[in-house]
Amino acid sequence: MWANVGGLKRSQLEAWLEKALVPVEPSPVFIRQLQARLVTVRGDRVISPWMVVLVVLTSLVLLASWLNVATRILLGLLSLLGLIERSRREGGRPPRRRVREARRGPEPWPLNNRPAEHSPSDAEH
Repeated sequence: MWANVGGLKRSQLEAWLEKALVPVEPSPVFIRQLQARLVTVRGDRVISPWMVVLVVLTSLVLLASWLNVATRILLGLLSLLGLIERSRREGGRPPRRRVREARRGPEPWPLNNRPAEHSPSDAEH
């Protein structure tokens, strides 16, 4: 396949590439630029103050988010325990008073604590 590329034989092509591709020493300027890119800067201000502020704020937001999730999970577990305890106490059936309130609405006051009816003659005594 590579025997005859563009009219050149393989041996001619290899001879031409050996002449053209001669190893070259890099210039001192190129070496200094390359070394300057590879050296890390060390000093008093390696860490930017803005970077510290950003990391602290991000940490606070993440902490608030996790506290929110933990609080919601805790409240959900507590309500689930309350539902289980209530159903255990009531024997699995809804209480009669709540069924009555759902049908007719709540009573304005309990039956045994009705206010006494006052007559106008009672107020005079």
